[in-house]
Amino acid sequence: MSGMLRIVCFLLHKDARTPFSYANLAVGGLILIFGVHCVIFAHYLAKITPVLLSGLLLLEGAAYFAAACHAETALRRRILFPLAAMTLLGALAVFMFTFGFGIGGLTGLAQVSGAALLISCACSAALCLTPRHPQKLYTEGER
Repeated sequence: MSGMLRIVCFLLHKDARTPFSYANLAVGGLILIFGVHCVIFAHYLAKITPVLLSGLLLLEGAAYFAAACHAETALRRRILFPLAAMTLLGALAVFMFTFGFGIGGLTGLAQVSGAALLISCACSAALCLTPRHPQKLYTEGER
């Protein structure tokens, strides 16, 4: 879902293409490909999926921090910084669960990774739905 949101956001905002938006498109494509491979090769990827998932979430969290730092509006910054931080913390939690520090085995890993992916998806939606440029205030004579 997160990968599809990134691709749709790229296609919807043709007027604001930057190098970051192309990088965001590439990350979205990687996430989408990863999701499809997880469905198709579930038996083979069961052992390495948590490592790949935490790596992709770390990459995605870094991309969200870059987007928050370059945000044009204060509203966008206030929404993106906490979501980016939560995405990175979720990625670190998935990484820790992967190497045996988690409680609850596979069920715990699924809950933590599901929550991290949900936060990541919320951050993608915030990137797509928040205004990109500050609203210009017009005085009565300028209209």
